[in-house]
Amino acid sequence: MTAEIRLGTSAFSANGWAGAFYPKGMKSADYWNFYGTRFDTVEVDSTFYRCPTIEAVNNWHFKTPPGFIFSLKVPRTITHDKILLDCDAEFEEFVDTADVLQEKLGPMLLQFPFFGKDVFDNDAQFVARLKAFFMKLPRIGPYRIRAAPEILGEYLRSQASKSEQEENDTNENLTELADQIQFRGRRQSECISGQH
Repeated sequence: MTAEIRLGTSAFSANGWAGAFYPKGMKSADYWNFYGTRFDTVEVDSTFYRCPTIEAVNNWHFKTPPGFIFSLKVPRTITHDKILLDCDAEFEEFVDTADVLQEKLGPMLLQFPFFGKDVFDNDAQFVARLKAFFMKLPRIGPYRIRAAPEILGEYLRSQASKSEQEENDTNENLTELADQIQFRGRRQSECISGQH
């Protein structure tokens, strides 16, 4: 099995990029075309703030070269406002829109805020809700989860403590839903990632 490493950024534009990364005088409408000549992947941050339009996603697909991969942040309505509850319609809309990317659709990133005791009494409660959410998902590709390191530890402990019989009795578990699931903490030293 060979690993594929892609290089990209966590957005395709930011303050200061015009004239520094993008050639001076280049129109913003041409940024995607230029970006695709330098990188083969991007994490789209704007999808965190709202579900993109199908027209916008079609444009992303059209303006990037073959083999380019998009990683999309799941909208905060799902991860922050509804915290994975009663969000089936919103997630379905997001997945249907993202699917326009076809073979260029890569990981979907679920980014969570810090949750206090007013939301979850303990990390295990969050992990249980996350698992329940993943059980409902279609197998559409890898998912990445960004959350606090202590929560990631709780998830890994819960997976390690499963008995072989429990594994056999479960038709679908979190790690079977995608070829790759990446866990990322807030600091580089706390990064945990896994692939199976």
